[in-house]
Amino acid sequence: MPRVARNHISLVFRLRRDSSGTLEGVAEFAKKRGLVFPMAIDKPDPKGQAFGATFAAFGIDGIPSCAVIDGAGRVAYRGQLTVTRGGGSGPNKMSKVKDDDSDNPFETGDDDGDKGAAKKGKSSKVVAGKSGDKETSAGKPSEVAWTNKITKMKKIPDEEITGTIDGIKFTLDKASLSGGRLLLQKTPGFRQIFSEAELDIVLWTKPNEDVSGKKYVVNGRAGAGAPQVTVQAMRKGDRLPNTQMHSDFCMILEFGDYDAELRVQPGKIYICLPDRAKSFLAGTFEASVE
Repeated sequence: MPRVARNHISLVFRLRRDSSGTLEGVAEFAKKRGLVFPMAIDKPDPKGQAFGATFAAFGIDGIPSCAVIDGAGRVAYRGQLTVTRGGGSGPNKMSKVKDDDSDNPFETGDDDGDKGAAKKGKSSKVVAGKSGDKETSAGKPSEVAWTNKITKMKKIPDEEITGTIDGIKFTLDKASLSGGRLLLQKTPGFRQIFSEAELDIVLWTKPNEDVSGKKYVVNGRAGAGAPQVTVQAMRKGDRLPNTQMHSDFCMILEFGDYDAELRVQPGKIYICLPDRAKSFLAGTFEASVE
């Protein structure tokens, strides 16, 4: 980020989703994280349709996002900012979102995960269910894999969620539903703060809205009002998790009947993301309602 700031812009703003934070709170957060670039708190969007007024002005509908302003005050770049791993051995990479979506594997008809994995000499399939789980009616656990065709995702395994996130093998340790946000985590509190891997889905529901019986289907580009998906992955040695927000993905998410006594919301999901690691999760969950 400092390299980008020196070469392209005079200020970098990190914007909160709303104006609920205080200047003192933001300053304390920046101090703990060692952040030295200028920061600002966004104002609410007057129309109430975006994260904030600045988000709306730049046409940003999800995070993380980046806007680069040139010396003439024009927006030179707007899109996702991706930082490569490797301890800063190479420059930061910006993956610009093209208008024709030619890089979107869910709309170009690219082959699904098995063929891509075959080039690397390994399979992308994962056997659903932890060791010791009951087998399916067919006598063996279900096999699930990354795919870019939602027609191959209609059969969601009846076993607990498994898969991979950014190359990390995922097993479900905690599921929660709070304020319209479904959070699926592996090893919560990894390195005292972050999860080792997690999937965060914002459903845009009303406060205390019952999602029992609801079904969400996203096939490629997520339009206005569609769920927003963010994934995080953190390995030993990482100071902060690798975070990616996706507006292009395939997902089938179904909720069962809410158990008011136990405050548990059951459901099942099959989701495939267009990242290089071909992240995907599939299976059932029981989310604690908070």
